[in-house]
Amino acid sequence: MLFQITYQDKTTKTDIIEDDALEKILKTLTTLSLKVDSMGNEIEKLKTNEVKLKFEAMTQIKAQAVGLCYGKKWQRLTISQDVVDLYKANGITNMGVPDPIPETLIALKGSNIGIILSIPNDNLQALTDPNEAYKWVVDNVISYIAQQVITKFRLQNRVKVSTNIENRLLVNTILPSESIFRKDVSSSINPIIEFLKQNNASLLANFYPYSAYIREPDRIGLRYALFTKPKANPSGYYNLFDAMLDSVYYAIENAGGGNNMEIIVSGSG
Repeated sequence: MLFQITYQDKTTKTDIIEDDALEKILKTLTTLSLKVDSMGNEIEKLKTNEVKLKFEAMTQIKAQAVGLCYGKKWQRLTISQDVVDLYKANGITNMGVPDPIPETLIALKGSNIGIILSIPNDNLQALTDPNEAYKWVVDNVISYIAQQVITKFRLQNRVKVSTNIENRLLVNTILPSESIFRKDVSSSINPIIEFLKQNNASLLANFYPYSAYIREPDRIGLRYALFTKPKANPSGYYNLFDAMLDSVYYAIENAGGGNNMEIIVSGSG
């Protein structure tokens, strides 16, 4: 299981991301991670009550795993058994949940579908308080472990905490190896990268090749955006998705995050 802490501006489509939002994310990451680690005793109590748990983190999912986000950001949708059956019938093994709605989590009981729980923007400030972070974990994780809804974690009872980014935080992406984080966000994003590195956590990233094509059709060919380009471009890429992914890897490395941090693609379209 993975907590995803997000920030998206609801009112504008500009590329501006406020520094204080990134600072809130970093503080929430730190606080929530500490509180999650302190859940060990609670989890052990559940295990002694014959709730047999084997932990499997989303951070262990490799490229062959397929997930699908259910619902849109800021849209509270509950799921039915039909939705769960549709996921399973199509081999979709993971679900992104934009808001931890109790009815949704209960519906996943026994499905073996992995979950990424997003923390809504409105909760960021509150979760910088250790007591609020503890309560959030108890309400949205521990209680569902007890009900065997959340049954698979790994990493010795650790639940990973991360956040997600988009390529709009990067510059110099035409040549991925030269990609870096924008100067106006680097002072906030660099500590987040360091936090994830120190905690051996993955970074989540959203890539939208078709949206990029719509914005720059003269620079980005349609076939390049849709994985149908027959020949590689001068940089050696056959599709924009791969170039976007490599851009983030290089930006992380250029920010001092090393070359071993795993990236989970948490959204695309």
